[in-house]
Amino acid sequence: MDLLKKGFYFLLAATVLVACSDDDDSPVGPIDPGNGGSDHPLAGTSWVLTPAEGSLIVGPNATDVWWQNSAEDVTTRACLFDDVYTFNADNSYSQNMQDQTWLEGAPHGAEAEGCGALVAPWNGSNPATWSADSSTVTVVGDGAFLGLAKVTNTDESGDPADDTTVYNYSLDGDNLTITIKGFHPEPEATWTFKFTKQ
Repeated sequence: MDLLKKGFYFLLAATVLVACSDDDDSPVGPIDPGNGGSDHPLAGTSWVLTPAEGSLIVGPNATDVWWQNSAEDVTTRACLFDDVYTFNADNSYSQNMQDQTWLEGAPHGAEAEGCGALVAPWNGSNPATWSADSSTVTVVGDGAFLGLAKVTNTDESGDPADDTTVYNYSLDGDNLTITIKGFHPEPEATWTFKFTKQ
């Protein structure tokens, strides 16, 4: 009888553990652990675009390519590859464009592509926040973005609805890959940005 009871309790405990285990859709943060900060893996980290060929990719879907940056672009667009994106532990978000970044006409107010001072609100001068779960990261704030200012969830105007942009992400140690789609007349058109941790 004792053996049956022990077996029953073992099965009950195993069932509870399985039922309580995380699934892929469970959020992993931001969660306040009691000290006013997030315990998400992105919390307290800063990132720059990886200075290598193929760190910026755009295509009709996530696997095909219309354009990607070349190795030469790392030098030509050096002003872009030194921009720093920070997910602060208190869930505030900041982007430091240094003195210059890469301008692509609208929404930057530039007549031609090239390095130059990014104008407000995309220059990081406005307050912004971030939040994330296991697969998406959201930045909220007038002018807040990751990768390229022009890319939003609906178009390439640099003016997202409700000042909110949602990105998909994957995190692998010091490497962060961000994707965003739905900005183009082709619904699966996708930008990919690859970042390296600072």
